[in-house]
Amino acid sequence: MIQFNGDKGFEVLDGAFGQTIDMGHQTCSCRSWQLKGIACEHACCAMVHLKKKPEHYVSPWYSKNTYMKSYANVMQPVRGRKLWPQSNSPAILPPITTKKLGRPKNLRRKDRDEPQRPAFGKLSKKGVKMT
Repeated sequence: MIQFNGDKGFEVLDGAFGQTIDMGHQTCSCRSWQLKGIACEHACCAMVHLKKKPEHYVSPWYSKNTYMKSYANVMQPVRGRKLWPQSNSPAILPPITTKKLGRPKNLRRKDRDEPQRPAFGKLSKKGVKMT
């Protein structure tokens, strides 16, 4: 459900939550439009209501011209590790690991979606000869 909310603003009711869209500043209260540069589903609803195309509201960073400009210069290949300049600073070592206290766990930790117990249950020892 979409409601007009001022000069260039809309409010889109998405289930129990409402999102506010400002078409002039190209913002939405879900912040997806500002973060990605591509209109979110709430903004697309407002654009359909205004009979405008969502392609016109995509950030210029996604245009073909910007893509072509970024790869216009030739990139030189990186030389091999043997040809890298030597540094006088000390080598960076990995952090020191310490052994954890307590007995180590024998079983692996199961994911949340895995069943905690086996589906078939415990096997009985009935009829098994003990030696």
